[in-house]
Amino acid sequence: MTNKNAPFTNHDDHDPWNPDIEHHASGLLVPNGGKLITKRIVSVTGQPPNQTVHYQDTTNAGVLIQGLSWIELRKIDGKTYSYGLFILGKAPTGVWDLWLNFEDESGDNYTKRVYSHTENVHSIDYNSSKPNITKITWKY
Repeated sequence: MTNKNAPFTNHDDHDPWNPDIEHHASGLLVPNGGKLITKRIVSVTGQPPNQTVHYQDTTNAGVLIQGLSWIELRKIDGKTYSYGLFILGKAPTGVWDLWLNFEDESGDNYTKRVYSHTENVHSIDYNSSKPNITKITWKY
């Protein structure tokens, strides 16, 4: 099991803020590896079709999923569960809720519905023989 997070990138070929569709991103989030990493655009040079986009890593999950500040996976010493996903965020303005689904390396899925419009820490506790998160799906 690796101990280093790898950036999550959005694989949607459409508007990432569209509330009418389900969005997907893949990367790697490991226990005690720190906050989720994603990419943000820092500059664009040139004109299409020879345009170059320059990215920078960031732990601001809101770059990827509107309404979120950060996501972190931790090994926990719970009596029942061994891993905890912690999500700081809120439902984005203008939508009723934010539905999040996390898939680990074993293919198991963990779902959280964020319906508060006040920023809070939300959590999902789980057990898994392959706890690394490799895919996030969300819908506004």
